[in-house]
Amino acid sequence: MFSQVYFLILKTPEKSVSELFKESALLMKGYKWQLFILYVRFGFFLILSAFTLFIWTLWLIPQYYTAFALFYDEISAVNIQE
Repeated sequence: MFSQVYFLILKTPEKSVSELFKESALLMKGYKWQLFILYVRFGFFLILSAFTLFIWTLWLIPQYYTAFALFYDEISAVNIQE
């Protein structure tokens, strides 16, 4: 529920911490399951990277952060349109 606080801090640093947590909770309403699936997917990929002696994580970690940034962009764009 509070996973988007980091992105909101970057977007609006003048807001208080409690306002950011409330905004993150509102932003995540209806999207918690999608975020859970994203976490599970990258957890599975991390387990699979053990077969490459974790060399695959050199690609996986930037992909992880990019995917979560795009997830934030997607849900914030939908909430702005509503």
